Amino acid sequence: IEAMFQVSLEQQADFIVQAAALALSQGVDRMAVYRLYDNAFTPGVSEPWGLVRGDGSLRPAFSAYQQVIERFGGAARVEYTPVEGADLVTFRFPDRTLYAMWSSAFTGGTFMINAGGLEGPVTVSDAEGNATELELTEQGGAKFAVIEALPADPIDMPWVVVAGPVRLLELPGPPRTVVYRNAEGVVTQMR
Repeated sequence: IEAMFQVSLEQQADFIVQAAALALSQGVDRMAVYRLYDNAFTPGVSEPWGLVRGDGSLRPAFSAYQQVIERFGGAARVEYTPVEGADLVTFRFPDRTLYAMWSSAFTGGTFMINAGGLEGPVTVSDAEGNATELELTEQGGAKFAVIEALPADPIDMPWVVVAGPVRLLELPGPPRTVVYRNAEGVVTQMR
């Protein structure tokens, strides 16, 4: 059977995080992922899209769903802020804020989060939880966490089916100012 969309394993993982973040920002009480396990997969007959393959091995989306459960749960407030070409979802906790962000276009851009009062590098993760240390950038006497928003990859359609790769950043304290600079250099304040 030919799959409707040719989605990569990384895109499946990004979609899990994006869908969960957007759903939580809209106030859902419960959500689930279909299909957990490829228990009835038959090559040429059905599609293998479970978080767990029929042989028990885990797809990257399994780790992404773990990130959703571990990092999004318990947020006091979840807010969605879209701008042309990018999405930001902030998760407010009593002592910290988690920023989930991605490009929603075939062009990328840059998120710049105010990092005033912070020292040293910050940790940015992808949908699967792979972490990278990011040095803070100083511009005009202010500190920022500058996070590249990679573009969405085209998938069989002329519109975005799965947005660009997810980036997660957790910082102490309440939400900070976030701006997005698109590929043309246009800067828009998101928060």
